[in-house]
Amino acid sequence: MRRCLAFAIALISWPAAADMRPTPSVDAGLATPQSFGAAGDGATDDTLAIDAWLNSGRPLTCSGSFRIDRPVEVSVPLSRGLALQGTGRHGCRVILSGTARIEIKGSLPAGSDLSANARHGASQIVIRDLGIEPAYAMSGEQPSPRENAAISVSYPGASTGNPAGWTDPMVVIDNLSILPADTSKPTYAHYGLYLANVSNADIANVTCEGFRGGPIGPGSACIVCDGDASPVDTTIRNARAYFVESGIKLSGTWQGVHIYTPTIVAARVGIDVSAADNDSTLLEISGGEINVSDVPIQIRNTTRTFIHDVHLNLIGASTRPDPACIKIAMTSGANPLFSVHDNICETYQGAAAAGLKYGIQVSSARPTSLQHTTGFIHGNLFSNAGNVDNAFIPIHLGPGTSDITIGCNKYLRARTADGSVWNVQNETATPEPRLLNSVSCKSERLPSGPSSGAQ
Repeated sequence: MRRCLAFAIALISWPAAADMRPTPSVDAGLATPQSFGAAGDGATDDTLAIDAWLNSGRPLTCSGSFRIDRPVEVSVPLSRGLALQGTGRHGCRVILSGTARIEIKGSLPAGSDLSANARHGASQIVIRDLGIEPAYAMSGEQPSPRENAAISVSYPGASTGNPAGWTDPMVVIDNLSILPADTSKPTYAHYGLYLANVSNADIANVTCEGFRGGPIGPGSACIVCDGDASPVDTTIRNARAYFVESGIKLSGTWQGVHIYTPTIVAARVGIDVSAADNDSTLLEISGGEINVSDVPIQIRNTTRTFIHDVHLNLIGASTRPDPACIKIAMTSGANPLFSVHDNICETYQGAAAAGLKYGIQVSSARPTSLQHTTGFIHGNLFSNAGNVDNAFIPIHLGPGTSDITIGCNKYLRARTADGSVWNVQNETATPEPRLLNSVSCKSERLPSGPSSGAQ
């Protein structure tokens, strides 16, 4: 009797137990592309499977190579988020074919407030250890920035119905490789990673490489940040960019951006920063090495800028008549402050390059009533390491600049076109720049930025 009862209980309970047996991906709590029908062999069109996988709302992981032939749009509502843990560039790779790309769009209802989540360290979008292979055969710039990027992350901006300062979404991207399999061919993607209206972002270890076999793609960039409400409190660490027009581009309206230890090689511009409203503030660039032909660091219309401990090199033939290691330009807005200290600026450009080169060039086109630029240029090394017959002026202060303190810099092989030596060239800057002597160099403390260096 007991045996019959036990057998009956087991028979009744068996179907329910069988229904609960998870597939391997469910058992791990993670969804894989294969669980949505992907082949993962790098040759089969896996577009539908990748679309379903990315939009599944489950924690994601992947192993394999997945070709997509069309753009994939990922909708990430506030209530769900996106978490993708790959297995590295070669372990988890998405191959873009034709005009394929990945567009991740955060969906935030009007009036949403993620500040509580941000304070507790919650991340709405997390992508780690992913490889993307851009498509070949660049066919010209596309209508929107998202369509120019291999992968993009965007949120609605203030101009689309959300009030300014509406959210504090967190985006974490770590170890993202955007590298073509064959760098001797031009690629379709103009941008590697494009971020629009993204705040509280931690972007680390993003690597991009462009076209080695010919001219640099016009407008190409590794990381682009844009928008009318971004980025706020964003950190970009250990970015690596090769053979693109710009390594990192930052535009729009933003507050609090920190760029640590970038490596940018064989580009035209290393870091290109432009504020749309002149109210963008607090930019820090610290550490790293930038080897480009035109301008390693170019800053326009920021109100607080700190550049320190960066090794800057001008190499190759410049496309500009006046290449410089650092260019800082102001047009209007609040009284700007900048501090440039403890950097190395070297130029290796030969006689075939532009005839006049600068270490740091500061200019201002602000109205007379607004002309008040506070600047510190301190403890830098400026070296004309290339053809010494080329003119090289370490510090150039253009018209409209004022209240500049200069000291403790070292100058090697500085000379003007007529052969005279000018370490500092001043054009109508009033009052005259304050020059520190050797005693002041040891005793005076100058603004060094919000942090003590690269993190």
